[in-house]
This record gives sequence, C-alpha cells and structure tokens, in this order.
Amino acid sequence: MSEGYFWGASLTADKNTITWDPEEPSKDGQPDFSRGHSLTIKQAMLGKEAKSGELNVVQAETVGYNGDVKIPLFSLEAGALRQCMLDLSFPDAPVVLKLAEGSGPVHLSGYHSIASVMDEQTDDELEDEGEEEMVDEVYDDEALANGDKDEEDEDDDSPRKGKAVPPKAKKPKPTPKKT
Repeated sequence: MSEGYFWGASLTADKNTITWDPEEPSKDGQPDFSRGHSLTIKQAMLGKEAKSGELNVVQAETVGYNGDVKIPLFSLEAGALRQCMLDLSFPDAPVVLKLAEGSGPVHLSGYHSIASVMDEQTDDELEDEGEEEMVDEVYDDEALANGDKDEEDEDDDSPRKGKAVPPKAKKPKPTPKKT
C-alpha cells in the first residue's frame, strides 16, 4: 500500500524552474527518510496565455543509474499541440523541471506517492520467504514421489490441488476361469 497525493506545478518565463525533492522537510519540519517517495507526472498542458507558434520545451535534470541525466521531456506549441499525456516517474531522487525554451505557461500535473512501511520489506526478507516456500514444496513433492503420505492425506486418497501426485499402481483383478 502507498499513499498518493495530487501534485501540480506551473512553469513560466518568470519562474522557469521547479525542484521536487523527496528529502525536503515534511509538514512537521523534518525530512521523511523512512519511506520511499516518487513523483509521477501524468499530464502537461499549455496555459491559455501561451504565445501562438512559440515552442515550449520542458527538460528534466535528475540522477540516473550512471550519473546525472539532463534531457528534454516534451515540447508543446500553441496552435499545434496544447497538451500531452505522460507517464514519467522519478523515484527517490530530486528532479529539476525547467522550461528550457518558450515562455509558457506550462502546467504539469501528476501525483506524489509515499510507500507505506509494509511496502518496504527488504529484498532479503522476500527472498527468505520465497526460499522457505520452495523448500517446503520440494520436500512435499519428494515425499509424494517416494510414496509417503502427508498426515492430511492419510484419510483422503484424492490428489491435493496444485501438487503433482504420481498415479497409484492398480493391481489387475484376477479374471475368473471358466470351467
């Protein structure tokens, strides 16, 4: 589970840079390092004041896998393309959104997600759980293959759901001889 909050910002000639930083102090004035944050931008739209024929380019500056990334995200032009749908996610790293060309206004909207404590189960914990389940299945399958029965199966000869059960060998019934 995670918490989600609507997020919005506007870029103009006067205010052409917005910084989203997940480590900024929260409402109580303290940084919230205990949970993962991400920003997802879903839509960009030119405001009605945008100049016709002027290209408005928005770029992002953030930290990537191999270092810093600075790249244009989209361009909008009044009279041609006034809005675009996006699906851009920026997890756990500050991002600077800049109106690199044009005078805007460009309105951005999306959501800020905060992972809950339960979402932050470590990879080691998940791997350990998966290994335990796999080991249990292997032992169950080996026991069935060797003809052993589980305590649950002693009274029930039907195969268990989801488990491969080897077929039982049936002894042929002797046929009566005609005399």
